[in-house]
Amino acid sequence: MASQRDCPTSRSSLTRPAEVDFLCGDATKAREKLGWEPEVSFEELIKMIVEADLEGLQKAENGFAFAASLRNGPFKEQSTDI
Repeated sequence: MASQRDCPTSRSSLTRPAEVDFLCGDATKAREKLGWEPEVSFEELIKMIVEADLEGLQKAENGFAFAASLRNGPFKEQSTDI
């Protein structure tokens, strides 16, 4: 049997939360020192995020419908009764 000394430990003071409540970035230094410019505008980025979220939801809904059809059996007639 392993002694308590052999078991790994962790310190909560050295961990960070899985979800960060607030993230804020500033690209000023990258612009000034590297001449960096974003390739996507903020508005385009928001549109991309929303479209990806909607696509993910659609895939999830399709996955649930597919799983439900498997539970009913691939050759069973679907009931339209509510």
